[in-house]
Amino acid sequence: MQVNAFWGRTFFALFALLLLHPVLSTAQTFRGTINGTVTDPSGAAVTGAKVTATDTSTGAVRGTISSGAGEFSFSDLPLSTYTIKLEAAGFQATEINGVQVLAGKVYTLPVKLSVAQQASTVEVSAEALTLDTTTTTQTTTLDSKSLQDTPLNGRDFTQLFSTSPSFAGYGNSGSVNGMRGNQVNYTIDGTDNNDLYLDVDAVNQGGISGIAGVIYPIDALDEYSLQTTGNSESGRSPGGTLNITTKSGTNQFHGSAYYFNRNEALAVASPFTAPGSPEQPLRNQNWGGSLGGPIWHDHTFFFLTYEEQKFVIGEANTVTEPSPAYEALALAELSKYNVAASQVSKQILSTLWDPSEIANLSATPGNYQSSAPQSGYSHNIVAKVDHNISDRSHLSARWYFGQGYAQAPDCVFVCSYLPEYFQTVPSHIQNYDAVWNYSLRPNLSNQLAAGVSYFTQGFADAVHTQNPLTLAGLNTGASLSGAPQVAINGFDSIGVTPTSGRNDITGHISDTLSWTIGRHQLRFGLEYRRAYIDLYYNWGGRGAFNFGTGGVLGPWANDTTVTDSNILNLADFMAGYSYQSTITLGTQERFIYTHTGSAFAEDSLQLTPKLNLNLGLRYDYQQPFYTNDPNLSIFAPNNGGLVVAGSGNGTPDYIYNSNKLNFSPRFGVAYQVRNDTVIRANYGIYFDQPAGQAFFGNIGIPNGGAGGVNNNPVGSEPNESIVLGVSNPLAPIWTYNQTTPIFTASQGLPTGDNVVSIYSVSRNFKTPYAELFGLNVEQGLGKAWQLNVGYVGTVSRHNLVLQDINQSAVVPGEQLDQSTATVTTSSGYTFSAQQASRPYFSQYPNFGIINQINTAASSSYNSLQVTLRSSSWHGLISQFAYAWSHNLDDSSVFNVLPQNSANLAGDWGNANADIRNHFAAYLNYEIPTLSFGPRALTHGWEVNGILKFQNGEPVNVLTGQDNSGTGENEDRASITGTALNSNRSVQEHSYAQYLNPNSFVVPEAGTYGNLGRNQVIGPGFGDVDLSLIKNTFLYKERIRAQFRVEMFNVFNRVNLAQPAASLGDGSSFGWSTSTIGVSYGAPGIGSGEPYNTQLALKILF
Repeated sequence: MQVNAFWGRTFFALFALLLLHPVLSTAQTFRGTINGTVTDPSGAAVTGAKVTATDTSTGAVRGTISSGAGEFSFSDLPLSTYTIKLEAAGFQATEINGVQVLAGKVYTLPVKLSVAQQASTVEVSAEALTLDTTTTTQTTTLDSKSLQDTPLNGRDFTQLFSTSPSFAGYGNSGSVNGMRGNQVNYTIDGTDNNDLYLDVDAVNQGGISGIAGVIYPIDALDEYSLQTTGNSESGRSPGGTLNITTKSGTNQFHGSAYYFNRNEALAVASPFTAPGSPEQPLRNQNWGGSLGGPIWHDHTFFFLTYEEQKFVIGEANTVTEPSPAYEALALAELSKYNVAASQVSKQILSTLWDPSEIANLSATPGNYQSSAPQSGYSHNIVAKVDHNISDRSHLSARWYFGQGYAQAPDCVFVCSYLPEYFQTVPSHIQNYDAVWNYSLRPNLSNQLAAGVSYFTQGFADAVHTQNPLTLAGLNTGASLSGAPQVAINGFDSIGVTPTSGRNDITGHISDTLSWTIGRHQLRFGLEYRRAYIDLYYNWGGRGAFNFGTGGVLGPWANDTTVTDSNILNLADFMAGYSYQSTITLGTQERFIYTHTGSAFAEDSLQLTPKLNLNLGLRYDYQQPFYTNDPNLSIFAPNNGGLVVAGSGNGTPDYIYNSNKLNFSPRFGVAYQVRNDTVIRANYGIYFDQPAGQAFFGNIGIPNGGAGGVNNNPVGSEPNESIVLGVSNPLAPIWTYNQTTPIFTASQGLPTGDNVVSIYSVSRNFKTPYAELFGLNVEQGLGKAWQLNVGYVGTVSRHNLVLQDINQSAVVPGEQLDQSTATVTTSSGYTFSAQQASRPYFSQYPNFGIINQINTAASSSYNSLQVTLRSSSWHGLISQFAYAWSHNLDDSSVFNVLPQNSANLAGDWGNANADIRNHFAAYLNYEIPTLSFGPRALTHGWEVNGILKFQNGEPVNVLTGQDNSGTGENEDRASITGTALNSNRSVQEHSYAQYLNPNSFVVPEAGTYGNLGRNQVIGPGFGDVDLSLIKNTFLYKERIRAQFRVEMFNVFNRVNLAQPAASLGDGSSFGWSTSTIGVSYGAPGIGSGEPYNTQLALKILF
């Protein structure tokens, strides 16, 4: 509550201050612009013409005068339809009706006045589509009608990413113009909607993965826009800006009431569901309503929306559990080699692995499908007020509140499909802002915006009260309750999610000044964000034990009589032979802060009536993340090892250096070859805001090392990240009811033969940036169609990458992490040969893995992008988008290591979201009425659709056996033949053998394979979603009912999930065991899931 009060005071104080002392600062592209020129019959500029723009829904009027070059501009207009009126002495008054303003778009309006002949006004209708001849921005926009009528899975606006040719990925997860998935700036009505910790959207972020934890109601949206090429006003993230604009009230009361229902009775079963199996539930419902109207006619308006979502969804996904039958086979292996079974291992299987779920399962791969569905709900409210203070001053304020809860399997890093270990996620999110537009003079206007984004999510196992010591005699030394993470290669895991969460708050102030002088349209701005993150992630806090993940350790490793490698991996577990065991001990919670700011200036210069030049410069400042207490540290090998940031005595102030020269020039040119043809070219540098996760709580690191600068054993709140490798000599990792915990803290910097893992950030840290190049031609095809064909390319530098700068040596012919050799130091302490091979061993023998965030990664992207749009062409509103592209990089995310941290260049290959061909379309078609038959049956029909087809995403095939001996667990396999299996169809409703298991082998010990990173391409994707709508008037033409049938994946194409890509998976290597929606955490209601139908009824007035 204190934090809420603090941010509330901050918001209103800053906003009031800015009202009293206007500044020039930047606004996002959530509103639109009308640009135009006024000429006489000879084409000469008309100076001083009076131009007014009237909002037809609210009556709000804005005025300006044409400049010395005959130009006029209305910037930052609320989205609506306008009437433009032009008056000049000696000329006939002209009025243009139906000028539509869209977010991030410029409506270009050249007007030629006629010499006055009589006292009248010439009225004309604006064209639905006009060529933008004054900017080089590229924006994909869906207006209110398209948003309302298009079939959207989960009613989640982020699913519209795929409608842009610049997007490559699945659903809302992917890349824009070759950038990383977290390099998009999210805004609502122009103010911040970013979760700074992950650098993704706050509102509509996945609760667990693929299904949004809360949703911004579609009925509250006036427009969706994704701007992928911007001028100097665009910033924060190089991938572009996704903005949604909230509806406003008007002079007429309007609103809706609706109910959407999806049920398994109208769905086709998954191909992975065997005939006769219990029917899986597929139930998703959304209901709510909206109301808008006047409070004070022509002056004050309100708009309200409420929506609730509830879902219960089963999923068909095949996994393998260590059943008693499997256990018996593993124990037989132990008996064969006279190895005693661990009592702890037996107790874990009989207590922490739910006996009621695994008791009667067979000893075969894919023996389990969970019968427990995932479920969740959310409550979502939007309230907005607009007020026209005068013809020169307009104010709006908006508040969003969302609260949700979800429970589902978690399969982000390791999987857990037992209901006891489903992840539970409560979400509490708010977003509010105020925007003030003020016209200082006819040619000078200002827009001020202030907002706060408040994001809170928690995470935990569904059951997290187990006491491992009581149940299994397992003494880990952890202070957290719940099962430790246990991963046995080839099997489902347990204990995935310790109790964790974060509270992420960002305050955002922005303002833009627009000034038209002669041929110049100038914009200036500043922006300020203040962010706070309360991060209480406890990942690794209960311990993690891995068996078989680096190869089989026991003497049964070469037992050729066993054909199922799962038995050998389970035998390691039953003996207690852990390949790697890790834990983080201490208090991981941190209170993190940062401040960022930016400034820009740009000039849109109309050099000639046909040639426009856009010049801009932007500056971005990013303060490094910090805490008020000295509890963050980094590795400084030349300064004593671990150094606590901000602790004085010559230590650095921050965990990384701030770059103060982040200037980004922007250049663009637009040339109107003829009335219906425009050529555009652009270049710009775009800096990126690094995500907080890169520095704190960087979970899922393959080598098991420390995951943040808060996990080091120094500072006011020291933590220890302990990584235990294979014991020497080979022995169980645990004993029943042992007195001394498996993991014991050193209580400070490690001494003796203790070894800890640490985390750091490069002192040579650079701000990531991208250079974007573009060249395109836009051609008008009549009055209703436009074709845009162009090249878009990006080159990205200084991307964040995680590297183990203390990686152990690779010794040909030997797997060093399993070597029994040791090294004794001059101090008399003994270390493993692997530890002794680390680069910093001689200087810091007690430091093992040193995971460090570097800014050494790069990427490139080249694409041909084609867009064909129509507006009101015989009732059709549509966009068809295609991209042919290639995206290369050496790292796509910052929580996965290179195969060899000492050779980042060796990972240069296809990016994670490298999709070569992508086609998407949305269509809204009003079926023509018939002149005969009952009106109720022949009028009011619509068909709407979204189509998506694309190649598959890359697959990175790993050995799963750490053959290099480094313990980094990113070793790639060698390929010997055709990568894909000839028959990739679903077999026995259980799996599809996508990869050819005979074409991949484990390289020799102490070597790397010949397979490049992401060299294999995964399953392709295709989806056609349609909605059939019948509108029926209930009362005159004021109230109508809308009956909807929404059909998803109409042709029931089987869209496979990515295959299991680790040779350590044994006989299930190369299997795809679910549809793609299941793998992304959105079974049933994800894009491309098996055919299902949603019914809906809306009342509109």
